[in-house]
Amino acid sequence: MWIMDKKVIEMPQLSDGQRMSEALVWNRLIESVPASYVVWKDGTTYYAECLLKDGTDYSGTDASTIIQDAIDALGTVGGKIFIRRGQYALTKIVTVPSKIIIEGEGRSYIDPESIDVTCLADNSSFVPDSGESQLISIENAWGTKLKNLLLKAHIGPIISIIDSHGIVLEDLTINGCQRVPTGLKISATVGGGIYASTDIHLRNCLIHRCLYGVDIDGYTTESGTGQVTTVYVESGRIYDNRYGLNIKDASGVNLDSTIVEANLGHGVIVQGTDKAKLTNVHFENNGRDFPAEYTIKTNASADSGHSVDHLIVDKCRFGSAILTTEAKLLNVTRGYFEKNWFHNVNVNLNIDASCSDIYAEDNYFRGTITGTINHSKGNIGYVTENSGNNTGTGAQQTIAHGLVSTPKLVTVIPNVTGATVSSVWADATNIYCTVTNGKTYNWVATVQG
Repeated sequence: MWIMDKKVIEMPQLSDGQRMSEALVWNRLIESVPASYVVWKDGTTYYAECLLKDGTDYSGTDASTIIQDAIDALGTVGGKIFIRRGQYALTKIVTVPSKIIIEGEGRSYIDPESIDVTCLADNSSFVPDSGESQLISIENAWGTKLKNLLLKAHIGPIISIIDSHGIVLEDLTINGCQRVPTGLKISATVGGGIYASTDIHLRNCLIHRCLYGVDIDGYTTESGTGQVTTVYVESGRIYDNRYGLNIKDASGVNLDSTIVEANLGHGVIVQGTDKAKLTNVHFENNGRDFPAEYTIKTNASADSGHSVDHLIVDKCRFGSAILTTEAKLLNVTRGYFEKNWFHNVNVNLNIDASCSDIYAEDNYFRGTITGTINHSKGNIGYVTENSGNNTGTGAQQTIAHGLVSTPKLVTVIPNVTGATVSSVWADATNIYCTVTNGKTYNWVATVQG
């Protein structure tokens, strides 16, 4: 059976129960597909059959031309083009305009380590004919959708979205072969086109072995406003790229329920961006070939003049990182870390003095933190306030405070009337004081005074 648009199409049978011939099955399948065009290949010939009344069919030996002819024939009305499984060698970029849906046939999940000749044939696969071409361009478009395609190329970006609105990429596998091309690039030109680039959705996609898995690059005006806004990366896997995601000069970028794994360098780079939110992301083994790089890095040195405002990291799991810092923060204003699990025993957070208003609440830190968290509450492994009741046997007391660093505010109060406390001071490990006429006392210590 085939599954299309959540409708199950059973293999047709004749009246005596025998299965139909392949040709007859295909004719019935064509009738059942809710598409304007169906594209398939037979040997070296490609076909685009129109399912609309009085439509034009196309055929030829150039896959790019046949697919583009079908797209162009739908004009401004738009429609759906269904690509049958097989390998389609593109000689030039396929340009997808507004209101066009291109949907393939094949597996919804592909093992990134099994993208071979058989895999390409079993899915609706676009590859460059000569190995030297970008595959798909979406520019000044709206309402465009790509679904269930496998795209493999050496030159990129493999998919380019420019000045477009309301774009959906779903169940795609994007493979860059040797980490030379960018997998998906979302950008805006100076002037922003008609829509700039906004409301872009990337769902359940695997992006593998690219230079940048996803490169979100808005332009910067004099006021510092990016023109790429509201981008959602959901339920995907960004795996084994040189860099996972690059988010630059954008606003409202949301990374949700996605695995960012085994990228050679930085997992996520955030530069000059307003309101970036990372939720339920599983980070694992990033920086595996470049130990000086990070799971999350804000502001590369070349862009240190651009601040990151409102970075939210919520309910994420940080697995192993190869001898590296989980997050390096530069020029961040309002950074929020809440309910994250930092498994790495090395440095969890490296907070530069250029940052301000860094919040951490209910996180589990296994390693250490450098720099200042301005507002801390309920964290495990990063304690900024502690208290206790102690009993001493002599005048000079040493109290292990268990704080992340030297407390700025220390209070010691004896429990016996007439007792006194003097010479109170602290270092990174202990509180020291002299207690006279009493052996029991309460103490409170706080890192932020």
